Parts: sequence; structure tokens; C-alpha cells
Amino acid sequence: LSVIGKMDNKIVTELEERLPEIARGIIQNNDRLPDEYRQRFYHNPDSVDEHEPNWHQWGIITHSRKFREMYDGEVSGYLKSWELEQRVGEYLQREIDGVPKSELIRVSMPLHDLGKFRKGLKEKDGKTKFDFDNHEKISQEIILSQEFREMLRDYGLSNPQIEYVAKCAGNHYELGFVRDRAKKSDLGYTIRFVESPNFSEAVKEQLSRFDGFEVEVGLLFLADSLAKTDVIIPAESDAQIE
Repeated sequence: LSVIGKMDNKIVTELEERLPEIARGIIQNNDRLPDEYRQRFYHNPDSVDEHEPNWHQWGIITHSRKFREMYDGEVSGYLKSWELEQRVGEYLQREIDGVPKSELIRVSMPLHDLGKFRKGLKEKDGKTKFDFDNHEKISQEIILSQEFREMLRDYGLSNPQIEYVAKCAGNHYELGFVRDRAKKSDLGYTIRFVESPNFSEAVKEQLSRFDGFEVEVGLLFLADSLAKTDVIIPAESDAQIE
């Protein structure tokens, strides 16, 4: 057994427990926020008001824990219903330095939104709002930093494994950008768009940049979406959602 194979759950649990400490370390050095905002964020890093309440029910730290919970508890049901569970399971057994991707992808989950602790401010519609743009790539950069690499090496991860974890964090929202294409279409951001050929084309185009990494992009986006709120509407049409 690999080191991480013996410690997988322990690593994820410890990273989740350390998130408030990790968050404050990042916030403390965030020069994108004025001091008043930075101090408030530092003392309340998991406040939903410091996140995006229009899209998230919880603060960043709780959302990151929910991400892993949804992946462990809900994603398999979707894969079963789509008849993808076996194929995805076999794919995730591929190893990086002797450790299956199925273990390494879970390590990325407490870390996937670290970039949000480096948020800035922007003016929109006459109001000052938080700027989380590009937070995925910032998360990837943080994980690949020397300090973070050393921390993850202490948990037994090799450099290729750390780079995989960082890549997962850096690309967890890629399918979300399909929404932008939906909004610009005649159908808008609706179930009708998802059922149209435009949706399939948009997804294929987005995934074409991730040759060999498409499964991770899909799994991470699904778990991240499920972790935004506990409100689930079993709707099959836009009218039912309304």
C-alpha cells in the first residue's frame, strides 16, 4: 500500500480541519483588499457574507467541506443513473506514483477554493462587490507554491501527485463557463438549452482543451455544483423551476 493509500481519509480530514488556519494565512497577505475588508474577512473567513450569497448557501470553508461530502455521498448516484459508474471507477484507478487518482482527487477538494481567500473588490451596477474572478487558477498557484508543496510532501505526496491535486483545483469550474455561452444563446440559461445540440457542442468545445483530464473536469464540476446549496429541485422543465 502507498503512504497516501493508508492515510487518504486522514489527510483530507486534517486539511479540512486546517482550513480556517490556512485561510487566515492567505487573507493576511491579501493586498487586493483594503485593510477594513481584510480584517473583517480574517476574523470571519467562513462567513457567507464573505462569499457569494446569490450562488452559495455557505461560506467558503463550509462549502469546501460540503464539496467533499457531495463527492463521497451524492456523485455516485448520478453516475449510476447515467450508467457511467463502472467506466469512471476504472478510469480513477489509474495511478500517479503508485496512488490511484480516486484518492488524489479527494485531496484537492478541501483546497479547491483557496484562491477565493485572495479575492478583491470590483464595481458593478453602481455597487462594490467581491471579485472572485480567476480564483480557480489562483488556487492552483497556491498549491504549487513552495510553502504548500512542503506541507503536502509532509503528508507523503510526491511532486507529480501535488501537481495533479493542483490541476484538479485549478480546473474544477471549467464546465461552469458553458453557462456564459447559454446566456448568450436564444434559449438562455435554461433546461431547454441543456436539451439542445448547442449544449453538447459547448461542452465538447470546452472539454477539448483537457485531453485526458475530461473525467476530472466533469466530476469536480458536478460535486462543486451540488455543494453550493442544499436546495434540490427535481424539475424536468423550466416551468417547473419557476
